[in-house]
Amino acid sequence: ITESIIRCFADDTRVSISVTCEQDVSVLQNDLNSVIKWSERNNMALHKDKFEYMCHRHNRRSALVELPFVSELYQYSVSKDKSLAPVGQLRDLGVLVSNDQSWQPHGPP
Repeated sequence: ITESIIRCFADDTRVSISVTCEQDVSVLQNDLNSVIKWSERNNMALHKDKFEYMCHRHNRRSALVELPFVSELYQYSVSKDKSLAPVGQLRDLGVLVSNDQSWQPHGPP
């Protein structure tokens, strides 16, 4: 892992990076490849069908948010036949996380 942040808890692993340009997309892909190669070298099976990709926007007022080619359109590959497309929400350690960082998936308080 060269640039990304990797976090592990029990059998869950999260790789994240701030994507601000096309080069960051390549960096994240390379770091994903490194994690996959490391697991193969160490005989650890990764469930590639459980990989998920979510994009959070930190600056909602940025002009790039309005453009149709924002980072949500990028895809990452975890194998020759498996690519990751962005999801709107995912479960992280039992908590529903949405790409707009709202608590809406949990329902009213």
